[in-house]
Amino acid sequence: DLFFFFQWFDTNNGRDANSIVDFLRNDLGRWRAQNVIEVMEGRCKAKYPVVFHLKRHYERLLEACTGLYDFNKIPSEEEVAGKICDMWRLKSEFVVHLQVSAGPSEDLKIPLNKPLITLDVRSHTFGPPEIPIRLKSVPERRCFPEYKTGGGYGAVPRIMQKYMIEEGGFDSFIYWNAIEGAIEGPYDNLFFVTEDNDLVTSSVGVLHGVTRGVLLKLARESGIFKNVTERSGLHLAFIETCKEAFFTSTTKGINRIQLINDKKFETGPQTLTSRLHKLFLEYRENYYRERGA
Repeated sequence: DLFFFFQWFDTNNGRDANSIVDFLRNDLGRWRAQNVIEVMEGRCKAKYPVVFHLKRHYERLLEACTGLYDFNKIPSEEEVAGKICDMWRLKSEFVVHLQVSAGPSEDLKIPLNKPLITLDVRSHTFGPPEIPIRLKSVPERRCFPEYKTGGGYGAVPRIMQKYMIEEGGFDSFIYWNAIEGAIEGPYDNLFFVTEDNDLVTSSVGVLHGVTRGVLLKLARESGIFKNVTERSGLHLAFIETCKEAFFTSTTKGINRIQLINDKKFETGPQTLTSRLHKLFLEYRENYYRERGA
């Protein structure tokens, strides 16, 4: 497992241990949660590692940085790919966490426009748990849900504790509110399969995940589902009419859901969810195979 952070300076003075300590000491990512995060998965079987849809992940990182950081101070997609190659040569699957924080501040409020970029690469086994998960709906939502922010993810343990998620026998939760309905999980996009074999997911208040986008495209092209719909208003009454549900994420792909509150869902090998999951795994294997991984 490897960890690295790097910083572009306005001057040519370079980088030394003292400057690194100063950056970490005064970093607004630590003090004010002013940071954005991108999580990617990859594989290395030959000489160079391959990141699954790196281009789309990088585009989403830039979208999240809009209005916060000077793009000229953020490494290019090629620089990120090169650094990952420098860090990871093991013949295995891996996960990449990339964070861009506001960087140092003299008063711990106003940034000096020197964003701090942190890169973490570690071994990872892709895929969901064998046992489908149990979820509880909570009347909360993330701030700026379309972006992965440190503050948004930092609230998850508090929400878990506040609503006694684990004490109630649940594995995680879904964000829900009276206007938008069921939105997503703390680290996952949320999908439902109706009795009419429609695939439905929320269109508002969500992170438009890379895996989510791939699955929507596959679902529309495959003919597995009668309709594939993105819409709002997926309320608890709607959930009661659905027969299947699943999460999607970068590190797990499709994660089957067996329960939301008191509503049970089908999770067997003959479900439409399982068919879509198989299709996604084939797509993922082809993606890596075509790129030598």
